[in-house]
Amino acid sequence: DAVFGRRRAFLTGESEVDIWQNEFADDYSTAAQKFGEDKVNALQKRVILQVINEYWSDYLDYTSYLRDGIHLTRIGGKNPADEYNITCEEFFSGMEEQVIDTMGERLQTLLSLDNIDDFVINTPTELWTYTLNESGEELLKKSFIETALSEEEEESYYDNGDDSDSRDEDETEEQTDEKPAKKGF
Repeated sequence: DAVFGRRRAFLTGESEVDIWQNEFADDYSTAAQKFGEDKVNALQKRVILQVINEYWSDYLDYTSYLRDGIHLTRIGGKNPADEYNITCEEFFSGMEEQVIDTMGERLQTLLSLDNIDDFVINTPTELWTYTLNESGEELLKKSFIETALSEEEEESYYDNGDDSDSRDEDETEEQTDEKPAKKGF
């Protein structure tokens, strides 16, 4: 919600985008004198939205990748749910700093141009859709090694709940020397 809330506030104008002014004041002043303050502010709004989208997509991709293999942490004696949350939080907490750094890099790119219209905002060429299963089942998975080394009995996929043999001793087939009749082709 924090990321989307800030993004929505920037998009709707509820919050002023002032990263360049606050974090890179000298470079912002130079850009404002060179291209005009209104044009630089309009560009800054487009750039921050693109940068947030870029980092949010990276975050979703990372969490999806992490969920696929987080059950392996159980081998090391760690709780997969705790490790998943810790790792995601570490990645997320560094995102704000990365966004600010990237905004500074984009401002430097702007300053290297002669015309503000030459500034290119990279938009995605592909659309990725993430479907997250919120049940947490992947946290309960056991790795192949853990399953193989476990002393627990495996569940039978064909268990019908009846422990008796399906054939009675009276129904055993008689063995003969005759060849069975061919069936099929």
